[in-house]
Amino acid sequence: MSAGLLARDLGWEPGLVVGDLVHRWARIVGPQVAEHCTYESFEAGLLTVRASSTAWAANLRLLAPAMLARFDEALGPGVVVQVDVLGPVGHGFGRGPKRVQGRGPRDTWG
Repeated sequence: MSAGLLARDLGWEPGLVVGDLVHRWARIVGPQVAEHCTYESFEAGLLTVRASSTAWAANLRLLAPAMLARFDEALGPGVVVQVDVLGPVGHGFGRGPKRVQGRGPRDTWG
């Protein structure tokens, strides 16, 4: 029995795909994209990635078809069927070195 068949029969195949994807991330997507885009999750063919900026998120949405072609070459056809691009994690209000102490006005954000 081959390793691929054994992995499929034991239900390990999804985990192996994720491990392979994370391990070869920079080689699959390219060094420039890998510098500005990180793997977030992979489930049922949906790959979720996070961009380092909103500009890169917009670029990655445009590059999604080319990325899918690269995933087909590297991982096999139909493994990744959709790429969801998330923007950068926001810092939120009330954090950071310039924060003013106290409650402040409460009518600004509703």
